[in-house]
Amino acid sequence: MEWFRVHSLKAGSVDVQAENWLTALGAGLGKLGLVQDLTSIACETLANGHILVRDARSGAGYSVVAIGGELGEQDEPTGEADLAAIPDDAIYGTVGLEDYVDDIEAAPDAAEAVRRTLGALRELAPSEAGAVLRRHSDGWLGFEGAYGPGADRLAGIVIPPSVGVAGFSVQRRIAVSLRDAYADPRFFKQIDAFTGYTTRSLLCLPMVIESMAYGCVQLLNAPNVGGFTRDAISDADGIVGALAKRLSQEPIPTPPNAKKPF
Repeated sequence: MEWFRVHSLKAGSVDVQAENWLTALGAGLGKLGLVQDLTSIACETLANGHILVRDARSGAGYSVVAIGGELGEQDEPTGEADLAAIPDDAIYGTVGLEDYVDDIEAAPDAAEAVRRTLGALRELAPSEAGAVLRRHSDGWLGFEGAYGPGADRLAGIVIPPSVGVAGFSVQRRIAVSLRDAYADPRFFKQIDAFTGYTTRSLLCLPMVIESMAYGCVQLLNAPNVGGFTRDAISDADGIVGALAKRLSQEPIPTPPNAKKPF
């Protein structure tokens, strides 16, 4: 059997021996005392073999990394001193993502959580522009924070709940990735006209915890011609999940005296 390292964002890491990564996940969470937390999971296998796991109901995040081949009874699992033998790209995503997730979930308030989220996304899923849209009690989506060209113009702006990719994503609680935004009829061109910015590729991830949508995060214009990569989408989803968890602890905001230019 093979050795795997199972990591929980809230309980640390444990090394287990198993026939495959899924069995290792169950065994590892059992040792960490978290197996009862596992309900419905979404998984993503990165190019480096690293497996990211998120519980769809609770938003809890885990990772599984293979750290050894067939080991005899006399062999011991890889320890901290042996990490140098593992390629950096096999563990970097875990460390970086975990740090950002912990930082966001520990934010003292919603505004700081949004700020930390945008900073994390610029590192893990680079884009020319990005924004967090938070759902208000009337269903409208308000720009809570943004970066990139034209971002200053979005402060205080709200859009109707059914408008654009953002509205589609939040209402249906699904992610949307577009390589050519203007070719998609759901794209709300008026935002570009308002900011003077031209969107090419777009990634929209809803912030959802237990079927409740708290808004969405949008990233615009990936550095790659083909749009956002699977690795970038996976990391961004982990970050957005952390923000959703933090915002779920706050009251749904009431409609502000916001600008409605559309």
